[in-house]
This record gives sequence, C-alpha cells and structure tokens, in this order.
Amino acid sequence: MKHGRRIVSLAFVFAFVVAVAAVCFVACDKKQEEAPHAHQFGEWTTTLEPTCTVDGSKERVCACGEKEVEAIGALGHVEVVDAAVAPTCSQKGKTEGRHCSRCGEVVVASQELEMLEHTIVTDAAVEPTCTATGLTEGFHCSVCGRIIVAQHIINALRHDFDEHYHCSICDEDREGFNFELVMQVGEHMVNEQNTCIFCGTPNVIEDFVFDESVATYSFRYTGPRTKLTLPAKFKGVAVTTIGRSAFREAGAYLTSIDITDNITMISSLAFSGCSALKSVTIGNHVADIGEQAFMGCASIESITVLDGHPKYHSAGNCLIETETKKLIAGCKTSVIPVDGSVTKIGSSAFMQNSGLESISISEGVTEIGNSAFYQCSNLKSIILPHSLKIIGQHAFFYDWQLTNIYYDGTMAEWKEIEKGSVWDMLTGEYTIHCSDGNIAKSDTENSGSKA
Repeated sequence: MKHGRRIVSLAFVFAFVVAVAAVCFVACDKKQEEAPHAHQFGEWTTTLEPTCTVDGSKERVCACGEKEVEAIGALGHVEVVDAAVAPTCSQKGKTEGRHCSRCGEVVVASQELEMLEHTIVTDAAVEPTCTATGLTEGFHCSVCGRIIVAQHIINALRHDFDEHYHCSICDEDREGFNFELVMQVGEHMVNEQNTCIFCGTPNVIEDFVFDESVATYSFRYTGPRTKLTLPAKFKGVAVTTIGRSAFREAGAYLTSIDITDNITMISSLAFSGCSALKSVTIGNHVADIGEQAFMGCASIESITVLDGHPKYHSAGNCLIETETKKLIAGCKTSVIPVDGSVTKIGSSAFMQNSGLESISISEGVTEIGNSAFYQCSNLKSIILPHSLKIIGQHAFFYDWQLTNIYYDGTMAEWKEIEKGSVWDMLTGEYTIHCSDGNIAKSDTENSGSKA
C-alpha cells in the first residue's frame, strides 16, 4: 500500500517538472521574439547614378547580409543660355536658346535667321592714262566687304607722239625720246642709213631701198626720268624696238624699266651703263635680246620675265634662253639654278658687273662664254662645277680681285678644260682649289700672267 502511494507521488513530481519546463520554454521563446537582432549597416554605396531626368539608387549592407535600398532623386537640368546672333549680309543669325550644361539636352531650341541683303556700293571706273593703268567699274558690299563684281585692270594707253613729241592722248610734251624708223631684214633691224640698230652692222642690204610701208619705230632715250612708260606709237606707227645703246645717256637716272606691251626687240647694249637700274621686267612680246644689253648694270637686283614667255624665262634673278639653256644676263644677286635649266653661261652675261663679289656655277654647266665675267672688278671668288669643259677667251679678264677658284674636280681634270686665250688676263693672283690639291695662277696653262 505504501509502495503504491510512492509511485503515485513520483509520477506527480515528474508531471510537475515537465509542466514547469514547458512553461519555461514557452516563456524563453516568447522573450526571444520580443528582443530581435540589431543590424550593423555599412556605408551607403551608389548602385545607379542619377541623371538630370531619371532617379538613381543607393544601398547599404548589414554583416548578416541584410540590405537597405534608397532612391537618389533626379538631378534636374542646369540650364545655360545660347546667345542670340544677329544676322548679317555675310552670315545667318539665330534666336536665343537654352540647353543643359550637364547632359547637353536642348531645352529651348534656337531658330535660324536668314542673312540680310548686301549693302551694295559702286567702285567707280578709273580711266587709264598714257602712264597709269585704269580700272573697270565694280561693286562691293560696304558692310561685309564682299566683292560683288570685281574691277579689272585696264592697261595704260601709253603715249602716241607726233613729230613734235606731243602726245595726242594726254597732251604731254615729252623730251628725251629720239625715234628712228627701221625695217626688219632677216635678223637685222635696218635704219634709213642701211645700218642695223640691233648689232651695229653697216651696209646690211645691197642695192638698198628703204620701204617705209613695212617699217616700225625704234627709240633711244636721253631724258632724266627714273621710271619710264614706253610709247606705243610715234607718228601713228607702232614703236617695237629699243635701239642700240638706247639708254646710255640716261644711265645715271633710270632705276626701273617695265618692257611690256608691243616691244619685240631689245637691241645690243640697250641698257649698257645704266648704273642706277635696279629692276627689269620683260614682257611676253620680246622676241630678241641683243648681247651686252645689260652690260655694266651693277645695281640690278631683280630680273623678271613674265610667265608664259615663249623664248625666255627668269630664275634666281638670271635671264635664261629656255631652249638653249643659256644664261644670257645676270646681276649681282644672281643664283644660278641647279635644276639643269642652265648649261652655258653666255658671252658677256656678267660683263662689267662691279656689284658681283662671288658666284657659284651649278653642276651641269659645261661652258663659260667669251667675256662672261669680263671686268667684274669686285669678283673675289667663284665655284666651278666638275661638268665644266670650256672657258672662253677673256672670260675673267681684268677681274683683278679674283683670288680663289674652287673647282669640283682633280688637278688633272682642270688641265683638260679647254681655255680660251687670255681667259684670266689681269686677274688677281688666284689659287685653284681642286679636290686633290691646289694650283697657283703662275702654274696654269695659258695664264694671262704669262702673256
């Protein structure tokens, strides 16, 4: 009986313990629900950049992996003004506009404005005179300067003298011109005395009869002008020739000459002794230029032949006969071309040019003509090419300051060059510098010092 009560008591105790445990478990579970985990989030990170018109986003993450996401509001446009541009007669205009400086989106579009009309003014025509060019009428805009109708140059009329040297066009009386009626016979320009004014040959034609119907005028000039406009006519007949020694007496005055229009011939010695002459321009009608035409013109700095000339051209301030490749006249500033366009230095090409102090003759030149550098009194040095084969007589006659000749060949090759008589007479005591040694003047063959 006692044993039975003990079993009942133990069962009761066990049941009580289980009940208490259950109550405690439920209480603990409820307590856990009432005290949640505290998140430890990191820094915000942008996951989508906002634009002017679209929101962006950012997030942050807890150590437990939990994320928190928030929106970043759109930035909105930053408007700037596109300034209005007033139209002109040279460009279109536009109205004011606006755009976003951040994204470039046009907020208010500019509208194009049409160009204005030109403000046209007249460029008055200028009548040519005997000595000055004229202009045709033209038009331009006074606002933008645009040429609407271009003006064109009208050539100078040039004088038309009568037998009293009075111009029928401008009423000017011109002293200093001396005209001579000539006719062309072969290569000669023969005057009424049967003498060629081009080369000086007398008695050109047997049984001479002067035919005025085919004659033209040559002229000489003895006046004091520094710049000269050549006459077009004398007594109604065209003036086509610059006579022999035509400007000898004007040598101290004339500084520039423009040989254009109807001049077809420049006679020998035409400008000989023109010590003041600095520039020469030769037009496309000039068909013949005589030897020594510019002899002694020591002040010339510029020689120009107009483009398109059928017989002559200029390069490096050299006057060159194109087909023969002969340099027929040079000056103190001449630079002989190295492109093969010159193979010969013509006779008297630099004769009496006291302004020349040194010169280099380019490779390809094979001949230096007679008297080419005759009496170049200030010539001190010259460079000669390996291609040189002939030096003409009197080529360096009376170049008394010549002290150095630089030859691009050997001493043996120098001796093989054909040299004319007294080619170096009355020169300085020069030394020839060859590629393999030097030769003194006293050791050269045909030296003028031995004459």
